[in-house]
Amino acid sequence: MSKRIREMIGLAWPITLSFLSYHIMGIIDVLMVGQLGKESVAAVGLGLTFFWLTVMPCEGFFDSALILFSRAVGQNRSAEFKNYLFYEIVACFGVSLLCLALYLPVSWAMRFATDSELVLEQARMYMLINVVSLPAYFASWIMGRFLIAIKKNRVTALYSNIAVVLNIVLNYLLIFGKFGFPALGVAGAALATVLARIVFMLLMMRYSWREAKNIFSPADKIDRDWIYLKKIIALGSPLAQTNLIEVAGWTVFVAWIGRLGTVPLASHEIALKIKDFLLIPASSIASVTTSLVGEAVGKRDQIEAKKIAYTAAGLTVGLMGGYGIILLVFPKFLVGLFINDAEVFETGATLLRIMALYQVMDAIFITGRAALTAVEDVRFVRSWTLIGGWLVMLPTVYCFSRFLNWGVYGAWAGFTTFVALCGVVFAVRFVRGDWVGQGQ
Repeated sequence: MSKRIREMIGLAWPITLSFLSYHIMGIIDVLMVGQLGKESVAAVGLGLTFFWLTVMPCEGFFDSALILFSRAVGQNRSAEFKNYLFYEIVACFGVSLLCLALYLPVSWAMRFATDSELVLEQARMYMLINVVSLPAYFASWIMGRFLIAIKKNRVTALYSNIAVVLNIVLNYLLIFGKFGFPALGVAGAALATVLARIVFMLLMMRYSWREAKNIFSPADKIDRDWIYLKKIIALGSPLAQTNLIEVAGWTVFVAWIGRLGTVPLASHEIALKIKDFLLIPASSIASVTTSLVGEAVGKRDQIEAKKIAYTAAGLTVGLMGGYGIILLVFPKFLVGLFINDAEVFETGATLLRIMALYQVMDAIFITGRAALTAVEDVRFVRSWTLIGGWLVMLPTVYCFSRFLNWGVYGAWAGFTTFVALCGVVFAVRFVRGDWVGQGQ
């Protein structure tokens, strides 16, 4: 195993565990409130859906931190690094206030997703409590990017697992009112998640502060120069727009599948949960790719940057190709872990076979996008996500599922077409690009 692969895996596995913890907290909330009844489960599910709809574009915005931090490390500019870190934290409070303001229109839109006033009331409360905690969530996100950039992120795996365990304990106490605590139900699940996030943030900031003292010197002053914040906004805005375009396109995609019937939608959701779980390691490698390529570009070493991207592509294609074999060989077993309904069982198994072919294409898409993000070609990524999603994916999904009458299989065939097209375009753009010196 080459040194480059070992470094990539060493940086990726803590990110994988951290990503898992984010997903697991939501799953834990759903599982534990399940004892309160179907309305509570629906409320948590609805609240989470609209929470992530609000938060995902912001996560994209703060991915600017990984690019800027890695570039500063490559250029050995500690003062610049310190300023970007400071202004990213400043931005996190501004973005959190924006999300809080967006809560009102988003919570209003929730009423179109349910006919139950009880579910609507609980979902709104669940989302509001989570939105209030966003400064802690975004600060932890930024600290995570800081530790990736300086290659000190292994501790995040430990801290994320501490947060998950704390979330479980607090859920037990606050949902059901154990040991003298009030029984808050769905609100208790949200409050438990928020408290776990705050503890995670404090642990991350404590460790990051210690590492920062080894990197920054007293001579590295915080400049009262808005050029840093302007750079963050200029780079983060296209990233946020890209995520928003994806979320919006995906929402339309899922809504169209829902119109095909209950069985297609249920089959899609099960297959999607399996795909999303398998995607986490590849997404972690993508974050590492952005960091390492960005550092190499900071050193003005285009050859090394391309070698890193090729290594990441090979690793991701091999990983997801292996997943594809599993999905192709054991689709019924995997669907059977979720449901025993005969119709959903057969439809879900066929969807997983289609996803088996999609895996390698998605690997190229993920790696190409991560590499282009590292070299700050974010507007190109945004434009092609818009073109591919709205001018290729959605029309193709409609054509395959409606006119060719392929149903949910056609919908996923259309989505696979979009991923394959963008993956090839991103890869060619990166390979042919001459971007050393860009963003200096």
